[in-house]
Amino acid sequence: MPLPLLIPIGIGAVALAGTKAGVVKKFKRHAKVENLAILGDEGVGKTELLTVFAANDISEKKTRLSKPSVGYSFTLHTPGPSTRTFRVSKDLSGYAGPGRKHWRRSVESADHVLYVFRSDLIVAGDQSVVNRVKSDLEYLADWSGDLLAAKKAPPRILLIGLFADKRDEGLGEKEFVGLVRASDALRLQAVKLGNADIIVGDLGSQESAQELVRRIADCFQD
Repeated sequence: MPLPLLIPIGIGAVALAGTKAGVVKKFKRHAKVENLAILGDEGVGKTELLTVFAANDISEKKTRLSKPSVGYSFTLHTPGPSTRTFRVSKDLSGYAGPGRKHWRRSVESADHVLYVFRSDLIVAGDQSVVNRVKSDLEYLADWSGDLLAAKKAPPRILLIGLFADKRDEGLGEKEFVGLVRASDALRLQAVKLGNADIIVGDLGSQESAQELVRRIADCFQD
């Protein structure tokens, strides 16, 4: 599968390797840019995931974005006739301040939200992680409800569980994914969030990162 292509914000001309000029012009003319917010606690892999998207970096040795707070645009090759273009305006901190105010502003202006969490710690039953995820998702559900009450469309929310490669060695992939999706921290909250998709994977290798990108892209099928 083709990888996400970097399109820096604020640059008028776009160069896509291996793509004919006419195709690029058509893409530029018709593509709609959708706002995307990436949320989650500190250390769950938000910046690494943004790096995979924006910098096209899924090598074994990942380099962090030089200015992650600036924001980036990127495309995903989704199932269907067209690519989708997303803009992440800022690499948001995972700091859980009062009311998550810095998150709420991004959610209210977003078309889509990726909520990132440690899937390995959810299955391990780490209570601090479970409580944090529950609290965060309750905020997201409340904000979505407020938007609906104001007759505004809430963003679509995807729940992204990373660090699947850190799971217990005795757990197979399918069993592990099932445990993540059935966990108390996610099962009921996913329903409240409009049956949010739960995607589990990792960024530990080129192959696994590419597979994670494919799974996320599949959720945006036209």
